[in-house]
Amino acid sequence: MEPFKYPVRTPTWVKWTVGIVSLGAIAGMVSLPAYLRAPEGHSGPLWWSEAMMGGLIVLLLAASRSYWIRAGAIELHADRVVIPGHFAGARSFAVRSTRIYRVRVQQGIQMFGVPTGARLDRGEYITFVDGSQRRKLSERVLVVPGSLPWLLADLSALAQGAPARGVEGWQAAADAAVAEAAAATPDHYQARLDAELAELEELDGDRPPTRGPLPAARAVVRRPRSESER
Repeated sequence: MEPFKYPVRTPTWVKWTVGIVSLGAIAGMVSLPAYLRAPEGHSGPLWWSEAMMGGLIVLLLAASRSYWIRAGAIELHADRVVIPGHFAGARSFAVRSTRIYRVRVQQGIQMFGVPTGARLDRGEYITFVDGSQRRKLSERVLVVPGSLPWLLADLSALAQGAPARGVEGWQAAADAAVAEAAAATPDHYQARLDAELAELEELDGDRPPTRGPLPAARAVVRRPRSESER
């Protein structure tokens, strides 16, 4: 059976964010020894600053781990799911023994330590667990927006021995459903216009004619005035 494929890639904004922050941290690590001339035997603060900047890069890569994925596709086979690695290779998960966890993450926003009540929606995350293997992905690595429910439905179908549909199958079904709903739903504006036109025709049929023959024109003769009237 030809595998069904769900295209994936690392979001561009993740690459730009990690790249800019990493370049800034590396530039700081390189320039710190020139500006921070520590006396002999007292280079502790310098090394701590270097370590903090290097740790910032590691922390940023770890925080964005679920967004990094090699450009390709998640392949759904009859017995396994193949997920591209972070930068190279791929991992294979057995369909029958893999557990999938789905969670939506919303992060509260604070200003000067005070909660503002606003929330940042970071989207949904899915985690594949098969024995010692574990892979966490953000829904934003999927090239087709909104295809996460399709992927989960196909995985559930494969686990039950039913055939999957794939992105093309789900898109065709969604387009057919939209077309069917549009055909079944009447055009309310057109129906309202037809009803109003019918009412106007009924009123015109019951109303007596208001226009009759035009009255005959009367000639007005003006008498010339005499000299005394002038």
